[in-house]
Amino acid sequence: RPGAPLFSSGGGTDTKGGDETETKGTDLSDTNKDEKDTKDNYSSDKHKDTKNTRENTLSDKHKGNAEKDTKGKDLGNTLGDTREGGTVRRNHGACFETSSSENRRDNTKGALRTVASLGLRRTVLSAKMLRKNHPQLLKLLVGQVLSTITNGTMLSSYTLYAQRELGATATDLVVLMFAASIAALVSTASFSRIATRLTEKQLKWTLVSLKACTLMWPVWACFGFKRKYEMILLPLVASPINANILPTLRSIFQQATPRGYEASLFSLCGVCTVAFTWIGSLIVGGFLALTGSMRWGLLAIDVFVACSLPFFASFDPEQARADRRRIELGDFHDPEGTFSELKN
Repeated sequence: RPGAPLFSSGGGTDTKGGDETETKGTDLSDTNKDEKDTKDNYSSDKHKDTKNTRENTLSDKHKGNAEKDTKGKDLGNTLGDTREGGTVRRNHGACFETSSSENRRDNTKGALRTVASLGLRRTVLSAKMLRKNHPQLLKLLVGQVLSTITNGTMLSSYTLYAQRELGATATDLVVLMFAASIAALVSTASFSRIATRLTEKQLKWTLVSLKACTLMWPVWACFGFKRKYEMILLPLVASPINANILPTLRSIFQQATPRGYEASLFSLCGVCTVAFTWIGSLIVGGFLALTGSMRWGLLAIDVFVACSLPFFASFDPEQARADRRRIELGDFHDPEGTFSELKN
């Protein structure tokens, strides 16, 4: 200040303190600037590294996709040149590779179609052979088709019928099935000892008698079946008879089957046993819809058993034996050799 002393203790102290304060402020400012610059540089470097990493990752991914596309094109061109197994299709120069699951599915469908067509063809061919060369066996099969419509429908509809008409419980059905199974087992074991001693004609009339007995089951179910014990009594009476029908039929059928044709003709017999039972179920369902009861439907299907009896009764075992020998010797009607496919 003007007029102030040049040297004073207070003034020297004040000047020194001011210089120190200014120096400290300057140092702190420089330190803060350095720290800020360091942080800014670190953040900038970090962002640059992250950006470079992302760009490198995307670049590698694009390179991988390009390699995959190149491999796919090479594989497509190779498969397009080979065309093996039908796994590659061409569409205006483009090549498409089908998946292995589609190939397996197509192969399965093709195999099923082949088996179905082969089975149907052999079934029809067996029926034609019997019609032209073995009419006695054909009578047995026609009778079997008609009778199984009734017996198969009775068997499949009985539990439902017992529940609707007599209110059968689950316990009642278990007792019913157990009793019927025991009765059928005892009857079959006993009849097998007798059947071996019967002649062909005796077996034939035994079969006719057993089939005639089955006429009573639909009649009983229609006009009887008023008390609960009848739902157990009917299977106890019917199962010993029904259980012996199919073994007797197969015994007669086996004796009349030409040697070498057993597989084809017994397959036809199996088809005739099970393939047409739906007709009886359809009739019972129709009567149930019209009348509200299954009784008249079960009585209606009894007609099929009645129609089968003339076919079984007209079967001639001696003529069947003669036809069998003639076919075994090759002296039968087969102008184009089509029936030879049926021989084992």
